[in-house]
Amino acid sequence: MVSTGEIAQPTRYETTNVDEVRHYLRDLYVDARIELIGNPAEFTFRDAVWSRGRFFLARMSHTSSITSTTDGDRRLLIGRVINGGFGRELINGQNNNYYRKNDCFLTADPDVACRGRTDDVDLEWVEINRQDLAAVAGDFDPPQFLDLDPADPVAASVLTGAIALTETTLNGPEPDPGSLLLGELSRMIAAAALACFPNTTWSDTPPPRHDRADINSGVIRRAVGYIDSHLGEDISASDIAATAHVTIRALQYAFRRHYGISPMTYLRRARLDQAHRELKAADPTQTTVTAIAAHWGFPHPSQFSALYRSTYGIAPSHTLRND
Repeated sequence: MVSTGEIAQPTRYETTNVDEVRHYLRDLYVDARIELIGNPAEFTFRDAVWSRGRFFLARMSHTSSITSTTDGDRRLLIGRVINGGFGRELINGQNNNYYRKNDCFLTADPDVACRGRTDDVDLEWVEINRQDLAAVAGDFDPPQFLDLDPADPVAASVLTGAIALTETTLNGPEPDPGSLLLGELSRMIAAAALACFPNTTWSDTPPPRHDRADINSGVIRRAVGYIDSHLGEDISASDIAATAHVTIRALQYAFRRHYGISPMTYLRRARLDQAHRELKAADPTQTTVTAIAAHWGFPHPSQFSALYRSTYGIAPSHTLRND
């Protein structure tokens, strides 16, 4: 199996041997029966993988054309075609399509067989972590996707933007983005996927009555205590709810009732306060606003600056320089 090291240094793989590609795909992606179309002497396969814990992003390409048959994908992946083409036909006949430049799609369920063809393709894969998918959706179990194609071009553009931000962060100046920032990026991808692809959360079903009855001051006390003592760790709504001994929906209801915000917004504001304290105490010759923002889980510098300015009435760079 291919091993991966530090996330800032992707693991790179290259071969001109189709049989080696079969083994590579089986170890890291899916057990696929593949056949090369064309001259083997003109075939090259490349893959670069950033992977740590539940975070997975890859950039894959190959020359010539390949046909493949799989019995379903182990990973829940978003694919985006950068160049070339990717054709996919589900054996159950529910989703047949050919994707071209800038098209996005989801991989098939693990129990759905699939036939495919890739032609001189350059594409990227981003994994949707099921735990983060459940947390973003506000439940203990991840929602189910109802279609493998985006609902509309606008939704697809939101997803593309989230993936682009992830790539920019991984290719940024920081040698290691850290688990806190990676967790934020993973949840951002999950949220963008839920906004892009039709799924079982797209309904107006109200929260169960027993969720609303679970609320008391002890819930808030336990939840806030857990958040405040784990600000530097990658925690989710499901972690907070488990500590408070309630469902995620009950937790969200409690926070909106007591604070007017969600628990994750409370967490983000608490981390912003920590970033503010760190900026005030930092040496501007030894660190940067971007580094401190990333340390506290804010991947986009301009969004961090806007949030910081709206909260403290001053740019973070001024706080760092003690202007």
